[in-house]
Amino acid sequence: MPSTTPSPDSSGRPSDAYQILGRKLRALRESCGLTQEAAARHIGASASKVSRLENGRVGQK
Repeated sequence: MPSTTPSPDSSGRPSDAYQILGRKLRALRESCGLTQEAAARHIGASASKVSRLENGRVGQK
């Protein structure tokens, strides 16, 4: 069965879906007046992870 999860293309660039999601996440964070550090504390992650999410670069587990 083919995967429906968006992934970086062969150049390593994030997919369009990840970029769109990242822009929406950043807009929501900023509309709440949160820094990446504060948002990271709220979700139990690092500021680096929030940055990667917002820029469409999500790590593989």
